[in-house]
Amino acid sequence: MPVATRQQAIKKGVVPVKGATHSHTRGKSHSTTFYAPLIGSIKSEISNRKNLQKKVERLGTQLYESQKEYMNICDAQKVLSTVSDDNTYNTLSFITGMVNKTMHEVFGDNNRIELKRKLYAGSKPHIVVSMIDDDGNTYDMVLQTGAGVRQVVSFMYTLCLIEIRKGRRFLMIDEKLNGLHAEAKRVISQIIEIFSKSGFQFIIVEYTLNNIGKLYNVEARGTDSVIISLDGREYNDSMVILEDADLSILDKNYVENVEDEEGSEEVIV
Repeated sequence: MPVATRQQAIKKGVVPVKGATHSHTRGKSHSTTFYAPLIGSIKSEISNRKNLQKKVERLGTQLYESQKEYMNICDAQKVLSTVSDDNTYNTLSFITGMVNKTMHEVFGDNNRIELKRKLYAGSKPHIVVSMIDDDGNTYDMVLQTGAGVRQVVSFMYTLCLIEIRKGRRFLMIDEKLNGLHAEAKRVISQIIEIFSKSGFQFIIVEYTLNNIGKLYNVEARGTDSVIISLDGREYNDSMVILEDADLSILDKNYVENVEDEEGSEEVIV
């Protein structure tokens, strides 16, 4: 090493050792190159671990919040289920009471119905109607009861559902009470009048139910139907309304039930 250079090195506190300086620098560079991939891998792993730790903490927080929300939903469902069960019980009790009172008035016996809620196919709620007599025997409504009983139950059940659901109070029935005797129809007429006073409207196509509401006679004349108001008229089911009817098709020479001198009937055409 030149003198000037050596002196400068001494001033800086660096004294090179002959034959060792170059070898040491080369070994250090070789070690750094050898461990660089491993060091980079460790740093990457540490960084990934920190990121995963943050993600775990974030997911843990979300899971905790979701569990709280799930518990709140479960509690709300229990409350709604309790309210629903109470409403269902009150609804079925109301309908059962109305139907049984009507049946007692119409038929005069102590047979009663029971309404039970059951699940069809394990998931769909249905209301099952059963007929029970004084001895507790259960009858099949389809096979072991008459048409009149089923019609009364169906009619009252429908009225009660309309009332409970608070929908439009309108009911149209077409000969759904034809299985009832005259006294039973009298009771049904009274029930219809009671519901009418509370805002119900009825359109009823029925025979022997001529003492309530406004009466109209509907006749098919050819391809058209004619509606004739019977307000203010005495009407019974044996009457035939000929108002505005076309009688030109009748044979003017037709005579019906003419008795001869010996009392035998003769029909003259």
